[in-house]
Amino acid sequence: MKNYPMYVKTRDGYIGTFKRLEYGEFPVYKFDGGERMVDNWEIENGSDNREDLM
Repeated sequence: MKNYPMYVKTRDGYIGTFKRLEYGEFPVYKFDGGERMVDNWEIENGSDNREDLM
């Protein structure tokens, strides 16, 4: 199983928190506006430390 970062940041600056894997393989993150799957750029630039994304 792939390891996903705890936090991701969108290109426009919103930070999401990892919630679950959809269908066992697609990471879903919670943002202020709701939950959604994230793209590869967001995953590659994510971090397990929220402060890194500030």
